[in-house]
Amino acid sequence: MDRYFHFIIDACDAGSTVAAFCASRNFSRRLIIRLRKSPEYIRINGNSAFTTAVLSAGDVLDLHVAEDPPSEKLVPTEMPLSILYEDEDLCVIDKPADMPVHLSMGNYSRTVANACAWYYRQEKTPFIFRAVNRLDRDTTGAMIVAKNPFAAAACGPAAQVHRIQTEYLAIVEGIPPAEGTVDAPIAREPGSVMLRRVSPGAGDRAVTHFTRLAVRELSDAEGNQTFSLILLTLETGRTHQIRVHMKALGFPLPGDYLYCRDYRFFARSPLHAWRLTFPLPVDSRPLTVTAPVPEDMRMAFPEYFDFQFFQEN
Repeated sequence: MDRYFHFIIDACDAGSTVAAFCASRNFSRRLIIRLRKSPEYIRINGNSAFTTAVLSAGDVLDLHVAEDPPSEKLVPTEMPLSILYEDEDLCVIDKPADMPVHLSMGNYSRTVANACAWYYRQEKTPFIFRAVNRLDRDTTGAMIVAKNPFAAAACGPAAQVHRIQTEYLAIVEGIPPAEGTVDAPIAREPGSVMLRRVSPGAGDRAVTHFTRLAVRELSDAEGNQTFSLILLTLETGRTHQIRVHMKALGFPLPGDYLYCRDYRFFARSPLHAWRLTFPLPVDSRPLTVTAPVPEDMRMAFPEYFDFQFFQEN
């Protein structure tokens, strides 16, 4: 989507060039270069200007960040899309289970990207799918989509000031310690494209913090099994990090088709991106968005979610 900005320059920014002013407002270097090549998208007091122009107090600066051409491969698909938050730059959705984020081999029409494309087509808004944080296929919860090139750059991995703090809820087998930290590198499983494993002395550093919230026994025809509800935060964002770390500790997520194929109590890995806290792209104001806990996790710990958890949080 095209994005338009309207700034009135105050005394603090007087003497800055347009490029320096943009950099101070979370414009990426790439976007500033794009503006440099398209001076018709820069106007000072209504007149076309270059990024080298020097600003004065009281100047009116208008900027136009043009959208890229949309991909013809992304086919809009009508699917339910739960919106938790939306503004000019970002859309936070509540991703359901069994929905991949991106198109891939065998997944061309039932992804989050397809659902978003349909949503914005109904609003007659040009759209390119840009996922800021990515969730595994079976992971539910809050996921950020950038609506324009500015937001994608401002919230992307290169913008260190814009760190997304994600709190996850998960259900694991057994009873882990009351709290703990896993600091163990993760590497690709040899010979596998998908699988990951803890690999001391190799791989990428991965750090996961967890707190045990509740413990409960569930029963089926084969007997009882103990599960724990845990809250997790990450310092790093490695592929399958929570799933791999909890399995390595001996407390895997049940229903995980890659790491714990026990589907007696859960049809998917019960992992939920419950709460996101992140700075907004334009002014860095912090925003917190919470995604409702899905039914399968609520039913496993009904007393906790119905009475304790939401009262305290």
